[in-house]
Amino acid sequence: MDTSVTCDPTQTDAMEQFCSITGADESMARTALESCNWNLELAVNMFVDQNDGQMDTNTTNHTNASTANHTNRFDANS
Repeated sequence: MDTSVTCDPTQTDAMEQFCSITGADESMARTALESCNWNLELAVNMFVDQNDGQMDTNTTNHTNASTANHTNRFDANS
């Protein structure tokens, strides 16, 4: 990931995660994250809402699998 604009490690990680989840480029990731005060979950939700769920099918499948894994881990700890 090009970090020509200085980011702290937490911001760089958030940008990488955002790109991985949404399929967006780095510029879009930075814009979305900055507008959401670097809150990854909020930025991803905003991106998905603005794109009416028109994300890449592979990305959507990855996101659904990731969400299912988090849900299963949460349920197991309940």
